[in-house]
Amino acid sequence: MWNQEADALDIKKVLTNAKAIISKPGSWVQGTYRSHNHTCFCGLGALATAMVCEYKGVDPATADLHAVMNNEMVGWVQDTKAGKLLATVVGVDPVDEGFQRFNDVEGRTQIEVLEAFDKAIAAA
Repeated sequence: MWNQEADALDIKKVLTNAKAIISKPGSWVQGTYRSHNHTCFCGLGALATAMVCEYKGVDPATADLHAVMNNEMVGWVQDTKAGKLLATVVGVDPVDEGFQRFNDVEGRTQIEVLEAFDKAIAAA
């Protein structure tokens, strides 16, 4: 998936789906985009997963995310409209730092990341 394709997706929908991916206790991580088995994601990893699911026409709530994301790169997501919006709503430079800077701050909580998604969803 490329930024142009990702930017054509419904931003509010992918942000909402990304938030759902990391809403369950133990489903959010720091320091990596996703766990090896694709059961835990950082904010950007969840956003990339939601975008790929939307692009492929699968529901992230019921999909085998490991199969969906197999061999998918996720670093591109910070340069999408949704990735930049997430960074902007938390006051992080969307170009130089990206949302992962917010996500990976020591002491950051899952609730704070979910609240950032709420802000981005409201702004979308």
